[in-house]
Order: sequence, then structure tokens, then C-alpha cells
Amino acid sequence: MKKIVSAILLVLCLMGCVYAVAEDVQEIQINGIFEVKTTIPEGYTFEGAYKSDILYVGYLTSSDPSKVQGYITIAYDEEADGRTLNDFSEDELAGLIAIFLQDMPGAEVTTGETGKGTKLLIFTTNTETESRIDIMSIWHGYQIAIMLLPGDGVTPISEDQMSTMLEFLTDVEIVTL
Repeated sequence: MKKIVSAILLVLCLMGCVYAVAEDVQEIQINGIFEVKTTIPEGYTFEGAYKSDILYVGYLTSSDPSKVQGYITIAYDEEADGRTLNDFSEDELAGLIAIFLQDMPGAEVTTGETGKGTKLLIFTTNTETESRIDIMSIWHGYQIAIMLLPGDGVTPISEDQMSTMLEFLTDVEIVTL
């Protein structure tokens, strides 16, 4: 578990790196306010499943069912009202973490940041019955969450799978329009 968390933090510190075996760049424009850009790892496809003015849901999947899968949601958060996670006080961060931990009891919480300095909260759960990693941030009032789940029959998320998804995340850019 500590190796996985260390790997997450190390890779998040290198967020400016480009994933060498990437297939293409996906751009998601959110309500004319900002755009999320990321490079899709080789062997994966990215599909937007739903988009409105306040919610976006997308899936990062592989044709190989043993590979880790990613689910991305971007939703407007009235309480954040135009702020980013970097603007939150320590008390507000603690409150936000407590809310997330209600749905993820026992998750280990760490922080990181993108190559552009956007703060991230990372929730890692590895038990006998559940293995997942949730990475979230808030940008201009929109909550951005990426949930990583192991591929079929693989629990917990392996170091290899974690590495693939962290490489995917190294290229995430949030750009104000």
C-alpha cells in the first residue's frame, strides 16, 4: 500500500511529462469556462457518456478486460462557486475529505498536484473486497473526479495497472478558456 501511495506522489510530481506511447489527445470543454485535456494511453479508448451544462461523465476503457478502467465525472458544485481546490482553507479541505470518506470508509488519503499546480486529493482503498483509487479536484466550481477500478479478476489494483493510470494522469491539463 505504501509503495502505491509513494508511486502516486512521485508520478504526480512529474505531471508535466508526456506519456510516450499515447494514442491521441482528448479535450473536454466544460460550459465554456475551462477545458480538460489529456493524452489517452495506448490500448485505451475514451468515451463521453453524458454531457450537460453541469455534468460530464466519461469512461477510459481497454478492450483487455484485465486492464484497469477509469471513470471520469465533472460536475458543478454550488458550494465551490467558482473556486479551485487550491483556494480551500485547511478546515474546508478537512470537511471535503470527511464527506468523501463517508462513501469510502478506510480509504487512505494523500494529496498531490498536477504539473500546473492544481491540488489533488487521492483516496486509495485496497481491501479484500474492494480495490479502487479516487482522485479529485475542484476547478472553477466544478468537481473533477477520476475513479480507477481494477480490471476483471484483479484485486487489488496491481503496481503495473497503477503505473498505466498514473501515466495517463501525468498529462492531464486544466485550461481556463
